Amino acid sequence: LIPLVESSFCLWGSPQGRAIGGISRGGFWAFSIALRHPEFFSALGGHSPYFDPDNALPETNPLSLAETANLAKAPLRIYLDNSASDYGSTGAQSLSDILTKRGIEHQHVVNQNGEHDMEYWSEHVGEYLAFYGAQWPSDVSALPSCLEPSP
Repeated sequence: LIPLVESSFCLWGSPQGRAIGGISRGGFWAFSIALRHPEFFSALGGHSPYFDPDNALPETNPLSLAETANLAKAPLRIYLDNSASDYGSTGAQSLSDILTKRGIEHQHVVNQNGEHDMEYWSEHVGEYLAFYGAQWPSDVSALPSCLEPSP
């Protein structure tokens, strides 16, 4: 999918210009993809991610993948957040604990207010965008040109 999209649109075609993230089950799949293919991304986020240890095969389950993913060659900036009352908070905490145990740097933010709903995510979308874009140039002229092929 990445080569197709990057050949069709003017995008920054390198891992430094790519981030992947998702909300709820989308957080599950973002972590599943990035932990299997960290060389494609620079940032990974899960917002109220729903990680269920019994709901996927080990080769696609982020809780299993976090135990074995090789992030040494392609380190990811990793961000997790959820509200304290989110029904998925146990899985997010489990994933954070695995990363901590392995010495993998990440942020896990537990907000005291909110639920597993659009209102919560809408309140935090600015934080999500700030995380993803933190290492991207704010000066457009510093970005790769659309007139030249991506590296």
